Amino acid sequence: MAVSNYDYPALSEPKQVRLLLSDIHALQARANSGDYTAVDVLVDLGAAIKQANLTRRQREALHYVYIRDMTQAAAAAEMGSRQQRVADYVAGAEQKIADVYYYWAGHKEGYDV
Repeated sequence: MAVSNYDYPALSEPKQVRLLLSDIHALQARANSGDYTAVDVLVDLGAAIKQANLTRRQREALHYVYIRDMTQAAAAAEMGSRQQRVADYVAGAEQKIADVYYYWAGHKEGYDV
């Protein structure tokens, strides 16, 4: 892993994962402009998401909330669910992703907590 602390000092914490996910569009723009550090961050985030073994609903909630920039209420309507369930899916996904970063740090896989 080439995990970078690129403005996200403690990705082993769900709130920092939330910040990273909230910045996904800015990171994609930086990556498209040739910012290789942003590319590394995005690649590592993709790997963390894959290793997190998210449920289909967690992936779907992340997609609507962070990729499509929908509110949780709008995501819930799209998913045929309630806003609280979407909040639970997102929070669970953020925790699982943070756990992957924590694992990487504990196993000296390019990340420190």
